[in-house]
This record gives sequence, C-alpha cells and structure tokens, in this order.
Amino acid sequence: MDKPLIRKSALGKRNAIAPKERESMSGIIAQNALSLREVQSAKMIACFLPIGSEVATRPLIEKLLSLGKQVCIPVEENHKEVQALKFARLFSLGDRLATSGHGAQEPVEKDFVDPKSIGLFFVPGTAFDRGGARLGWGRGFYDRFFGYTKARGFRIGLAYGFQVVEFIPVEGHDVLMDALVTENGVLRF
Repeated sequence: MDKPLIRKSALGKRNAIAPKERESMSGIIAQNALSLREVQSAKMIACFLPIGSEVATRPLIEKLLSLGKQVCIPVEENHKEVQALKFARLFSLGDRLATSGHGAQEPVEKDFVDPKSIGLFFVPGTAFDRGGARLGWGRGFYDRFFGYTKARGFRIGLAYGFQVVEFIPVEGHDVLMDALVTENGVLRF
C-alpha cells in the first residue's frame, strides 16, 4: 500500500472514534508514556497539541508540567517560502494560544528553544509501523526539522493502536521513531 492510501485509511479510522473513547484511550497513552525511563529523565520535552482526532495530549502536558519538566510545542515558521518547524516553551496550558494555518495551536508569545536542548520529542502521526517508520500529514514538517536541526532527542510517536500498520514505505528523508506509545503499550525500535 502506498503512503496516500495508508494515510487515508488511518485518518478515516481515527476520525470515526467517539470523543469519549478518544479521551479514554488518550489517558491510557499518557500513563504508558509517563512510565518510560526516557520521559522520567528528560528535562526539556517537546509535545504537540492535537489537531482534530490526534491523541489528546493536554493531560500528558499537564502532568509533565506538574513534574517540573520544561515543555515546548511546535510552531510553524515561514522561511523564504519554505515552512519550517520550531519549538517554543509552553509554561502552562493557560498560556495564550493561536491557531496556525494548518490548525495547530501554538503560543502567541514565542519563547523559542534550542532544538539540541530538547531531550525527548512526542511526535504525532497518521500511522506508524513496527519498524519505527512514521507517516504524518504529508507536509514533511517533522522530517525536515529533524534533518536540518540535527536534534538528537529521543523520539516517541503517540498513536492509537489501530494506527500501527505492518509496513510504511520509507524514503531517504524520513526520520524513524525510537519508540511508539499506544493504549496497548510501548514498542521500542
């Protein structure tokens, strides 16, 4: 199966989940993520606020902040007609947020962080495979970010169990995950 078909199938399934079920599954995903030694030892953690039916990360972010972790979230930036991803500190979920052109929430006041200071990244995706490959929205934000910044933080995909597929075709620019957390547990690669 090619990437557009995998993406379409995964998004169809994800969008069909009832909000209460999504909330319940997201809570279990957060608990599974918080149990990881890499999460416990990281000082600066990048996370995302969900777009549409992505894993609900607010409870995870709240817990990380309550544990004294520094949390940053992605911000879309335009550089010479190329859209790039940067990360800005999120001091609380009460921070003023604005919606980007692609529907992501990001801080109004941007306190950008050095990508190399981020010890762990929680990464969204439409599908993941059992080898660590990730399929996003098709815009390449995360792949470009990891490619040009050389950020070395531990990469954890967050997804619902049905988003795990047998195989995603990988191209040279695609960045693999180090682990994947679902409501069913943790896969390490």
